[in-house]
Amino acid sequence: MGIFRKGASPATSALRLFNGEYIASFVERNPNDYNKNFTETKDLTVLSMDINYFSPNSPEFTNEYMINFLNIYHEHMAAAIYANSGEIIHLQGDALFACFGLKKADTAAIDACNASLACVQACNKVELEGKGSLSISIGLHSGETYVGVYGSKYRRQFSVIGKVMNLSSRLEGTNKNYGTYIMISEETQKQTKSVFRTRELDEIRVKGSDTPMKIFELLA
Repeated sequence: MGIFRKGASPATSALRLFNGEYIASFVERNPNDYNKNFTETKDLTVLSMDINYFSPNSPEFTNEYMINFLNIYHEHMAAAIYANSGEIIHLQGDALFACFGLKKADTAAIDACNASLACVQACNKVELEGKGSLSISIGLHSGETYVGVYGSKYRRQFSVIGKVMNLSSRLEGTNKNYGTYIMISEETQKQTKSVFRTRELDEIRVKGSDTPMKIFELLA
């Protein structure tokens, strides 16, 4: 069933499909304010994901093949994210951003870690269905974040803005320096250390952060 609701109008279903559950619910709750910019502060865990390796198992590497592979990839990644109370906030090619805490604030970091592990496991299904080999990298960071709608009268979008978003992306890209798949920040590790097994990797100064930060590999 996904994010669709029984009995919902086509317009409402489309709103959920293209904008996500959180912003669709906001519009339903505030029918007279949907065309206004707004921001609110929330404690979230942001997930940044990208494909860092891909090899087609097909002699015909066409645009149609790549689009089909990406659709299969996003289908499985989204299923893992939404099953763990996440919300995808941005898609760009094979990269995606999701946040946790909009629906269940008290378990945001735990939900993000569970989703990350599920995404890595789902790569096997993507490879079988999409007829290609891939590996992904994920970065997680937790903290106070600006959530809202911004833009102009011609085009607005829902987004998460701030250091948490930026640092999760930096951590995702730093995986390649350590040969890891899921890298989490010290703040995320503090919130989840009683639940998950991690390995301390280093203490680094990530671009966009004023102070050094310990980084960890999420193992299980």
